[in-house]
Amino acid sequence: MAATATALRAPPAAARNVAIEIRGVNHAFELDGSRLPVLESIDLSVAAGEFVALLGPSGCGKSTLLRLISGLEQPTSGSISAEGSLIDRPDPSRILVFQDPWATVWNNVATGLDARGALKWESARVDSALDLVGLRDFSKAYPHQLSGGMAQRAALARALVNDPTLLLLDEPLGKLDSLTRLTLQEELVSLWRREGFTAILVTHDVEEAVLLASRVIVLSGRPGRIKAEFKVERPYPRHRDDPELVGLRRQILATLGLAT
Repeated sequence: MAATATALRAPPAAARNVAIEIRGVNHAFELDGSRLPVLESIDLSVAAGEFVALLGPSGCGKSTLLRLISGLEQPTSGSISAEGSLIDRPDPSRILVFQDPWATVWNNVATGLDARGALKWESARVDSALDLVGLRDFSKAYPHQLSGGMAQRAALARALVNDPTLLLLDEPLGKLDSLTRLTLQEELVSLWRREGFTAILVTHDVEEAVLLASRVIVLSGRPGRIKAEFKVERPYPRHRDDPELVGLRRQILATLGLAT
């Protein structure tokens, strides 16, 4: 990818990350008059600038937890705060990333600035974000003209243009072919290390979790509870054949009840 553009580096990294505190969070959905528990007794601290991965079986509430952290939904009980302030609504500094492009690449990336009425004065930030993810030459392309990897780069640029303090990643690479996924894993880590934001990733890929994150949280089946926590104390860049990472992957798979 191109070097980080000046327009996206104005705030110092230390001012562009945030600590998250989750205390006693329970959440349930009301379906056809019945209560469906999704999350139970979640207590989790995420340090400012940390990269945390959430693993667990399908339906255990991982994506729901991201939505609660983003402020798009409120927990049934308990609290979630950012730097001591209760999260009770969405905020441009907390960005939820998923693969969902629309319009042209440029207009897609500009969505956040446009919604805040800042696009007229800050349009150069869109070009800077596209430079950052290597999509400047595709700024006028439409979704059907993009590969899966390009679509995901557009989603990352849409997030980065808002200078997020917290990047919430909901299976952002899950639909990509294996080669593109490997490339974007490396690029995502590079962006996180360079830009300084706090990152929380939901994934079903144990190898992806240990390659990217500094800490891996394993949730139980629904209702999701924190079942185990693993620190990944290996330097970046990481390598898939690192014996310590291979061993850690086996431990996590065993915790998930999967044969290794």
